Amino acid sequence: MSLARKLAISGLVSAIAAIAAIATINPADAVSLYSVTDLGDFRPLDINDSGQIIGISNNQNFLWENGNFTNLTNIGATAINNNGQIVGVVNGDLLLQEANGEIKTYAAPTCFDTYICPYLEAYDINDKGEIIAKSVNVPFTSDQLALNFVDANGNLTTLDYFYYPYLLAGAALNNNSQVAYTGIYRYGSNAFVWEEDTTTQLSFPDISQYIWAKDINDQGKVVGWTGYIGYSNYYGTYANATLWENPLENPNGGINLGNLGGVYSVANAINNLDQIVGTSDTSPGSELQAFLWEKGTMFNLNNLLLEDLDFDLSSAYLVNNQGQIVASSNVDGENRYYLLTPENNSKPVPEPSSILSLLAFGSLGVASSLLKHK
Repeated sequence: MSLARKLAISGLVSAIAAIAAIATINPADAVSLYSVTDLGDFRPLDINDSGQIIGISNNQNFLWENGNFTNLTNIGATAINNNGQIVGVVNGDLLLQEANGEIKTYAAPTCFDTYICPYLEAYDINDKGEIIAKSVNVPFTSDQLALNFVDANGNLTTLDYFYYPYLLAGAALNNNSQVAYTGIYRYGSNAFVWEEDTTTQLSFPDISQYIWAKDINDQGKVVGWTGYIGYSNYYGTYANATLWENPLENPNGGINLGNLGGVYSVANAINNLDQIVGTSDTSPGSELQAFLWEKGTMFNLNNLLLEDLDFDLSSAYLVNNQGQIVASSNVDGENRYYLLTPENNSKPVPEPSSILSLLAFGSLGVASSLLKHK
């Protein structure tokens, strides 16, 4: 065999070996890497685009900013917007604290003399100062809840009522005054989107037991999960992190975002960059891992950290429009919380598919050239 032919074959073998090695590159290398800030036992409830966090520690509400804690005395704060407005509850009334510290309160609907006076509990606030809140013990029955939209002038509109055994499980509000929310009943849940006095119920093909909406971004995209949990041996137990890209026009168009290798995943939050965070198992019955879903791919967040932790992040449940993520871990039964900040200077490795194409093309070209000159 000629030297040229030997060199050509050797080159092809080397190219194949290189391709095989590169094929093992974790796709996570193609997205941003994150620095980690330990928040300790401070449990975040909301984060804005400036990285300000509202949360709880030792049953007391705090505002966290750049490592500093501000005690929100006697304020049951639950959410913060990009203008620094904080919403919560005090003495049963809805509370709005402006960035300058000024406080406004909105009373719950007037109650009848024969019923316990209702109170309001805030879920979310948008940048227009609109609030989504639930009222508890609404007159008519002590087992009734109502979901309410409060405009910037304090005017309250009731969006939906929930009677026993239905319960309101949460709600999210975007800057276009759209609301995504979930109602649960004895053996399942339903998810809805509200806009301008119209309520649309979400669904998912072939799934009817659990439909759950967790968050909505400014494009009206909704994330949550769908599936069956534990009540039926026939159905088994599984959950799918789900995205509804256009829920108002296509409420049955949920997209299964997949999982990290198991049978369980839940999407908790979405930002305006369509980054989605949540939790998933890596095999049936395994411990949960925090994930980031971006551009069609789900990544294990534990593979994206710039530092090695002695434990795994089990869930990610907040993400702002700067890409900052709030995640948690559970070590020996103790919950701890972390702020993950993307490093803008990190240089991602190109997608493995593009490297494979270049190598294969180049190697075959070299081999072809050598063979022609045998």
